[in-house]
Amino acid sequence: MHLRVALIHARRPARAGSATFRRVHKVERTAARGVMRRLVPAVTSAIAMIMVIALPGVAHAASDHAVSGDTWSWSSEWYISTTYRTKSGDGNAKIKFSELPLLDGSSRPVDGIKWRYIANNGSVVGGSEFSMYSLNTWYTHWYLSNGFQFRNSFARTTTCTNPGCNHHFAGTQNY
Repeated sequence: MHLRVALIHARRPARAGSATFRRVHKVERTAARGVMRRLVPAVTSAIAMIMVIALPGVAHAASDHAVSGDTWSWSSEWYISTTYRTKSGDGNAKIKFSELPLLDGSSRPVDGIKWRYIANNGSVVGGSEFSMYSLNTWYTHWYLSNGFQFRNSFARTTTCTNPGCNHHFAGTQNY
């Protein structure tokens, strides 16, 4: 319709104040509004779709969890926890100890602890373990993705069979 009106009036130019000019101008404005009415929702939907795809999801923060237990006397014997843990958010698992096994029952010398993560399929995450000897020091371990399930596994770093050995440890694990 826009094209037809323009052709009819193409023979004689319309003056700005005339009824013909107002009619042609109104048809052009109406056609432009129709295009915008169809275009705006389409562009808005496209922008919303891009934002959903491009923006990262809700972040999950790792949190601290208490860990404690007793090791075996022999450094070659590993205890595997029966508790399955689930990593919250992507990032490294960390651990620090407030108590470590003792060699002679006194407060010194402190023995170390070996630590590893066991995946659901029974494999050792990263293929190795960490040995830790310091109290109240954060140790950063393997990178684990959000939702990854694992179990802790631990052992003494030194065999201690004398009656004064203390096998207990306690600390905080962040995952």
